[in-house]
Amino acid sequence: MPALLGDPLVLYCAKVSALVGLECPECGGTFEAERLQTVCKSCDSPLLARYDLPRLRKTLARDPRALCRAGLWRWNELLPVRDPDFQLSLSEGDTPLLPIHRIAKVLGLSALFVKDEGLNPCGSFKARGLSVAVARAAELGASDLAIPTAGDAGGALHQRRAHVFMPADAPRVNQMEVQAAGADLHLVDGLIDIAGRRVQAAVETSR
Repeated sequence: MPALLGDPLVLYCAKVSALVGLECPECGGTFEAERLQTVCKSCDSPLLARYDLPRLRKTLARDPRALCRAGLWRWNELLPVRDPDFQLSLSEGDTPLLPIHRIAKVLGLSALFVKDEGLNPCGSFKARGLSVAVARAAELGASDLAIPTAGDAGGALHQRRAHVFMPADAPRVNQMEVQAAGADLHLVDGLIDIAGRRVQAAVETSR
């Protein structure tokens, strides 16, 4: 199991990711998915994962009882991690939909629900994406991870070999959460865009 991820739970599922590649949403450029990369070199835009949807249309289970174990990895065919050994989790996902009857009535709706993402490990929906990102990065051989954040995403990264760049005026509780996880916290004078530039500079320096 990858040492950089601490001691997470491992969820095994026989189904295979349908990931076929990466694509730039700006220029339409396509990229090979089996190596570490983050943005399009031409557009500086984050790359999107693309999946074999025609195949999944024929094979994806329609009955929830046919899905694998609880948590976000029940959807692993639509997630980028191929090796079950890297399908790591701290029980992200499966957060409840809460009925909001009175507001629904005021709005004239037959039903209204709120998704309670506060039950994720870090108390934020950011836990979902970061769990998958860390797992895929580990599968591709990453040993350290760096991220810019205004707060919640830094806590969602929750691993020891992480480098979190955060505005100095971000909530103290977010800073403490990063430190409690043992990550390397860098406070930045400026907004998250400045934090992003600091991350890029740190990555370039480490190469």
